[in-house]
Amino acid sequence: MGFNGFMISTRPPQPLHGVLADGQRRGVFLPAETELMAHNPMVLAHSWALKNWRLTPTFTLEEYVENQLAMVLRSLLPPESWPDCPSRIKKYRPRRQPRRR
Repeated sequence: MGFNGFMISTRPPQPLHGVLADGQRRGVFLPAETELMAHNPMVLAHSWALKNWRLTPTFTLEEYVENQLAMVLRSLLPPESWPDCPSRIKKYRPRRQPRRR
């Protein structure tokens, strides 16, 4: 049983865990703790859901996803394969000025 009667999953997200483990076996991804790496995208998604009120003055949802995806991919891929990443994640954009409401 989990927190306040809710079931808390202690297993990693299976589809993503499998992809990461297979990629590591094939040498596509750097060695890393696959359970933690599979958990990270869920944490990032939860961060937007919980803190978008804080992030929306600086980022749109699309910019948030783009920047988080770049960080996740750069943590998984060896540096020599970064040029093969889609152009939108090759470099980070500077933070834009907060929107005025």
